Amino acid sequence: MSRIAMEPRTSGRWVFVGRKMADRPSSGADAQTIVGGCEALLGSTAYFGAFSVDPEEQSVTHHRIDHIVPNQATIDATRLYHFEGDRLTLTLPNGSVRLVWRRLR
Repeated sequence: MSRIAMEPRTSGRWVFVGRKMADRPSSGADAQTIVGGCEALLGSTAYFGAFSVDPEEQSVTHHRIDHIVPNQATIDATRLYHFEGDRLTLTLPNGSVRLVWRRLR
């Protein structure tokens, strides 16, 4: 069994992100094969770690501990945030990707 050093860089705030793209290809391949497993991961991401918020910069940083893509583990991911009504918008600092979340009532 491997162990991951849980060294929170925040005051106990943790995040888990699991996302599947709406247009992710349907593989039809057996996910137990190497090719099938790769096809099953296309258009998906998942990671976990601590997070911190910088209100002055209006940013949130996910301090990744592990990631479904090994070379993305331990890389901090910063997003700019904006609240408007029942919506939270997260944007990459370069503006290339924008995610909009709506609060359910």
